[in-house]
Amino acid sequence: MFQPGRRYLVAMTSLAMLAATPSTFSKSSTNTPAIISYTGSPTNPAGYRFYSDGAGAYIDGSANVSAFFFASGCAGLNTESSVTRTLTLDLSAPLTSPAMGAPYPFNSATSGSVTVDLSQQLLNASGSGGCLLTMADGDAGKSRINVTFPDPHGRAYTWTIKWGTGVANPAYACAVSTSRSPDGSYWILENTDTTTCDYAELDYTSTANGKSRTPQVYGYFDLPFQFTVEKK
Repeated sequence: MFQPGRRYLVAMTSLAMLAATPSTFSKSSTNTPAIISYTGSPTNPAGYRFYSDGAGAYIDGSANVSAFFFASGCAGLNTESSVTRTLTLDLSAPLTSPAMGAPYPFNSATSGSVTVDLSQQLLNASGSGGCLLTMADGDAGKSRINVTFPDPHGRAYTWTIKWGTGVANPAYACAVSTSRSPDGSYWILENTDTTTCDYAELDYTSTANGKSRTPQVYGYFDLPFQFTVEKK
């Protein structure tokens, strides 16, 4: 199941505040454009396992990308209208094994690009209780992140990755470090500190016959990543 290999399909992303129904958010909720930069690329991942396509920052209004802050202050990235920008997901470091007969996103490969809806919520911060825009300059806190993407091979599954709270096994609940720069000009979200964990849960949901069923836990993975958000 976990064989070396790499596939890069067209990927799209949306980054929004995580809630019970993150897909309810839309860009019309805000008028604050943003720039979102992922660390690492397919040619130089540098240890990251969720990273950029190597084509630079995701800039609002460029290549049909929408990068923005919602009215809540949480950031958003949506590339659903873009056919050139991708994000790469590397599942080459499993921590657990799947149940017999479970599907796998990339079949015989361990990584590829996926069409995703990525949602972020600030869990806590020392100087604020809202989302990124409400964090005080130099403030730090923790976030949870949820990534949903359709099956890369067009099968009737929806896949979900969870970092932080909300995972089925609390032993793998690893919140994402979130900080605002001292001058307030950018935010960094990452789980690469060696003193903390970078675990994430991968779930899959059957959507056969157009019906969404109960999500199933596929397993847990080491999934380090880092991205920066700034106003455009």
